[in-house]
Amino acid sequence: MDLNTLLDTLTTHLTGTTVVEGPANTLPTQADGRVAQAVVVWVSPGRAIQTRSTGGVSGRADTITLHCVGPTSRDALKVAGDVRAALAGRTLTTKGGPLIDITPDGVMPTVEPGTNPVRVFVPVQFASISKGAVNAIES
Repeated sequence: MDLNTLLDTLTTHLTGTTVVEGPANTLPTQADGRVAQAVVVWVSPGRAIQTRSTGGVSGRADTITLHCVGPTSRDALKVAGDVRAALAGRTLTTKGGPLIDITPDGVMPTVEPGTNPVRVFVPVQFASISKGAVNAIES
């Protein structure tokens, strides 16, 4: 998975929304002091996919979790919708398959504990299978 391509794609398609790699202890605020809309990107270490016949590595399975953040549930849900529209079906490497939205049904906005100003987030998850890739993050 190409992390730079992922971040660039999100930044290009989510105008007015901050995109950062996790962890994000602080996020930009709006003029009224509330947290601004943002996406915090978490990339999994992934796992190797082995072939049955030889036991060798034939590719990778990777997962991306994106915390879609806003000052209210409605804002966080809007960011989540924008993230889905920006990423669904995209490929991030020449070896990779399309990103598939694997967010479980029923995911609800959640207030992050201990944040000031209040941050509400909705997690969105995507998965990708890359044939022949062996590194979790490609440069």
